[in-house]
Amino acid sequence: MIIETSANQLYFVTDYDDPNLSHVWRGLRVKRSKTIDGYTVIGKREEMVRKAGSRAVEA
Repeated sequence: MIIETSANQLYFVTDYDDPNLSHVWRGLRVKRSKTIDGYTVIGKREEMVRKAGSRAVEA
């Protein structure tokens, strides 16, 4: 799923398996591009992304 944070950053996210981390996603930073799927990964580092203040861009 692609989400946009309150800081207008885009992330490809998945849920953590740990119930203690239910308030965050595991995410890779992406940017919009002219590729087939429309997004390109900016880095290889996973980041924790808060669910509060984020909205889904694509499911």
